[in-house]
Amino acid sequence: MKLTSILAHIQSFVADLLGRGFAVWLIGSQANPTGKPPADWDFMVFGNEALLDELSSQQPITDADPLIVFDGVAFKSPWPRASDGVIKTGSLTNWKWQQISEESASYEGTKWPHDWGSPKRAIRVQR
Repeated sequence: MKLTSILAHIQSFVADLLGRGFAVWLIGSQANPTGKPPADWDFMVFGNEALLDELSSQQPITDADPLIVFDGVAFKSPWPRASDGVIKTGSLTNWKWQQISEESASYEGTKWPHDWGSPKRAIRVQR
């Protein structure tokens, strides 16, 4: 997926991550047909604890929902969800994350347990 197809205010956020060498993958409703209009841009960012700490100290990016993989397997959102204050956490192992190619991956974990088991796709964001 080309960076230019992402909303302008999110482009600079993602471009900064890519420029610093982090892999960024589009997940969620923007990458998967859901039958309803997508509400935000969900990303899996392969980063580290320093990136998670840095983003946690900043204001959330409107319409961006990054999950930062900080130790190779565990991931965490840097910001609480606006609707209920929950900070998302999880594990790539539990999500059955599998990189298929340089541009695509699949996973089974989602925010709703009844959705588990139906593979979702992830698309790598490129410049």
